[in-house]
Amino acid sequence: AGPDSELVQLLIRMGVRVLHHTPKWHAKSKAVLNQWRAKSDRRWIYTFPKFGDIQGMLMRIDIPVVGLLDRLVLYTDIDILFQQPVDWETMLGNSTLFTEENITYAKPGAIGLPRFFAMSTEFVQSSDREKMDTGVMLMNLVNLRKTHQEFVNFLFDENRTWKYSTSDPTGYKAYYRRNGKLEATFLPYRMNWKVFWDGSKKSDVEQSLDPIIVHFHGPKCETGIQPFLSEGIVQDESFRPLLEQCILLDSKCFRYCRQYEWFLFEHYKQIKWNPKVWSTAR
Repeated sequence: AGPDSELVQLLIRMGVRVLHHTPKWHAKSKAVLNQWRAKSDRRWIYTFPKFGDIQGMLMRIDIPVVGLLDRLVLYTDIDILFQQPVDWETMLGNSTLFTEENITYAKPGAIGLPRFFAMSTEFVQSSDREKMDTGVMLMNLVNLRKTHQEFVNFLFDENRTWKYSTSDPTGYKAYYRRNGKLEATFLPYRMNWKVFWDGSKKSDVEQSLDPIIVHFHGPKCETGIQPFLSEGIVQDESFRPLLEQCILLDSKCFRYCRQYEWFLFEHYKQIKWNPKVWSTAR
């Protein structure tokens, strides 16, 4: 979105710090994205994001080169809820004390200081690094910056085709590997909690499963969760098992949706802006 767009002006009025950035890969991306789209599974074409949306999703790969001076940055998608303050001890475990001269990275798959990034799992709580989700990432900008250009070249190589709608998560997991395995540390489930997970079950990895960041990964509130819970409508059959899990969680999914929409509603009121389409948060 451009600096004068309604979306950007809305974010600024909400107090969001907006960085205007045009990626160097932007010009050639449309041709490459067309190639990915043409070769993707046609059964899911109705779920393909628009070019502007997929380019927006890919923007996360440029976070290391937009001028942020921090070594570690927590990235999240926009469909999230912060339930508690984020703290270093939860994300890094015993790796919270280090200096530029004395850095020890955690082993891939463990909780600790990431060489490149830390992620949690996607749909099922698992220690399988191949199932990790880029929707919430603790990024080591120093090392990601060093590998940025090579990663971009790898991702946009015309001889390589990715699944159109999940190109950057797949790209991360394909490029950042050592000895055939993903070189990512583990971000606790609490930092990327899915609304369809059962928090009452014990975890072998974490002492607490009290969510810190709730992520609406997969079915969204307005288009997935609420239509299913209120009318039994399923727009994407691949999400049916997740939606059915919501029924078993004593309306937690619906309460998370209400909370998410309440926050949006309150911010809209603060800036006296009337969205064109309201959801159930009236």
